[in-house]
Amino acid sequence: MTASAKDIRLLHELIAALDRRRPQALRSTEAAIADDAAELRARALARLAELSCPL
Repeated sequence: MTASAKDIRLLHELIAALDRRRPQALRSTEAAIADDAAELRARALARLAELSCPL
């Protein structure tokens, strides 16, 4: 499967949105949400690296 410019752009947008996210300290589930966001960001970065440097 080949990555399109749209796929790469969407990954960049996702990463930017996750970077803009601010913690909501009053939420009881904030720690889990922050952990999920960090994991999603890491997976998006890894996928972006794969798409940018195909073998």
